[in-house]
Amino acid sequence: MSQPLRRLDGKRTERYRCVKNAATGQVCVQNVDVIKLPIVRGDLNIQDDYFLEFLEQAPEERAQGWSDTVEEAMEKSDRIFSDFSSDGDSLDWDEHSSDKEN
Repeated sequence: MSQPLRRLDGKRTERYRCVKNAATGQVCVQNVDVIKLPIVRGDLNIQDDYFLEFLEQAPEERAQGWSDTVEEAMEKSDRIFSDFSSDGDSLDWDEHSSDKEN
């Protein structure tokens, strides 16, 4: 599994969790974590839990097919999920973030 990073700004980084098809060599993005900076270990643990939940669905279904390169898979993921958030932040992130005020 590949986990390329893309810095969004000085406050957030995206971690793409990519899965490779061993038979074909093609890849897809299973999910994307938005990591708020500075990094809080508990937030990463929550994202690991999300990743495990996403594994219940076949990666190629979630990603709408395989791509030939990691870069193509990242671009496809961005297009598929761009409708969910206009600011690039994940839908559930603020709901579970450890730095959220109670």
